Parts: sequence; structure tokens; C-alpha cells
Amino acid sequence: MFLWRCMSNAIPMRLNLFRRKITASPICGLCDQYEESIKHALFLCPRALYSPHCQLVLGWNLNFLQAVWFGSPMTLRIDTQSFSTLDVWLNNILDLRTESKMEKHDLLTMLSFFLWEVWKTRCKAIMEGYRIDPCKVVENAVVEFLGGLAASRVGHSALEVEAEAAVMGLEFAPNLSYSDVYVESDSKTLVDGIKGDIRNCAWTIRPSIEVIWRRADQFISVFWCWVQRSSNRAAHEAAAIGCRAVELESWVTQPPLSLIHVLVSDCLSGPP
Repeated sequence: MFLWRCMSNAIPMRLNLFRRKITASPICGLCDQYEESIKHALFLCPRALYSPHCQLVLGWNLNFLQAVWFGSPMTLRIDTQSFSTLDVWLNNILDLRTESKMEKHDLLTMLSFFLWEVWKTRCKAIMEGYRIDPCKVVENAVVEFLGGLAASRVGHSALEVEAEAAVMGLEFAPNLSYSDVYVESDSKTLVDGIKGDIRNCAWTIRPSIEVIWRRADQFISVFWCWVQRSSNRAAHEAAAIGCRAVELESWVTQPPLSLIHVLVSDCLSGPP
């Protein structure tokens, strides 16, 4: 939605507001030098970012927007001299970096998150005096994939296998140094049973639930949430990978390509 509004010039930039006689000046509130248009605010604003690290490692001193786009997983360098419009820039990026329809979708998703984070950061800096931190912008725009595992299991029921998956998840989480854990499952019976409601056949997996309770005690907090299967596509794809696996599959930073597509479409991001 935000990308569509940018393409339609439907963002309340100062230049737009000035033309509608809503504000007294079209000048950017960050740099105080140029008119605040879409391309200026999201790509060209020269608001300085004095970074000795950038100067030492990269050989040049970046401004805020250059640091964000170059620091993104896409490592984009913005050519301030040749930049024309957002739609031309997007088309050039898509033509150079993608081939399939899925790749275009994934890249547009990531670009949308970065545009939104840049806009939010600008607004907070102008209105609240927020200290601009390019690293924080990149961190907020990219939800990092930290790890996962999948395996083939045989059980007496789907509910029993769901419970074993929950146990495996709680055993895996300490490897990532987690102290607080949020667990989603599309098995309402399992989630209700873990919360103490053993109706609806949860009593059949009571031993597994007790193991889950003991594993949960090692964390500061564990929150259990039931989600619809349609909202749990990443877990469904991981289960499909597990069904095809001969032995336990574990990945720490690089999930399978089929799972990356699901993560990105669910507004998460796998590694570049």
C-alpha cells in the first residue's frame, strides 16, 4: 500500500502540501536545502551522516539515505546525478536483479519495507527530534531469519506429531540464546492443552504436554498462540520439507529456497 501511494504521489510531502496551500514552505525539514518531493525524501536528501567508519572502510562519507540503501541486503548505491523518478528507478532495479515473477515479487516486498521505514524515520526525526540511525532503519526493515529445523516423524495421530514438533522447537530455541519465546501453532487442541484445557482429546497427549511444560520452565516466558492454517504457511512448508527428509534437517542462517519464498510473501525476509 505504501509503495502504491508513493507511485501515485499520494504521500504528504511538503512540496505536495505547499502546492495545496497547506504549508508555508516546500523545503525539506531535514536538510533545509531542497524541496521535499518523493524522490528527495526517500532517496536524495543530503542530510549528513558523519560516520568515521564509513569513511575508513568505504572511502567516502555517506548521508543518511545512502547509508540505508547501501546497508540493505540489496546493497544499492543511489546515483544522485542520474536519479529521475521512483517508477524508473524501480523498473531498472527489477530488470537488472530479477528474472522470474517470484523474484520480482520478493524484491518489491523488500523495497516496500525499506521505503516505509525511511519515511517513518524521517517523520520521527522532523516531528519528535528522533536521532537518525541507519542501522536501526535497516534492522527494522529486515526481519532476520535465525534458524529452523525439519524432520520426518511417525505418530499415532496428527496431534501427537504436533506436540512433538512443539517439544523440538523448545529444545531448539536455547541454541539461539532466547529467553522469551513466542510459539504459534495451527493446532488449537494442542495450544488449549498446553494452557491447561485437556478437553477435545488433549488428554491423549498429556505426557507430551508435561514435557512441553518442563521445557518451557527454562525460559523467562513462553507465550502460546493458535493461528489459522492459512496464516501459518511457513510452518506448513517446513512440515512438507520434513516429510521429504531422510534425517533431521537443520539450518541456522540459510533456509531452503521454497521456505524463503513463503517467508517473504508473509512479510518476513530470508537472507539475501
